[in-house]
Amino acid sequence: MIAPVQLGHDLQVAYFALAGDGDCGDRLPRTDGREVQRLPDRHDRPYPSILGISL
Repeated sequence: MIAPVQLGHDLQVAYFALAGDGDCGDRLPRTDGREVQRLPDRHDRPYPSILGISL
């Protein structure tokens, strides 16, 4: 049997894999009407939670 915390961690990892990296292209329209340019390099950040750290 899988422990609930392990199951939660596995589901969180699966969700992040399905959600993708959030890449919206070179420019992103904001709700205030402005358009912003993304940074040239990708910035990975760890996601700490009670289920462990996901990258």
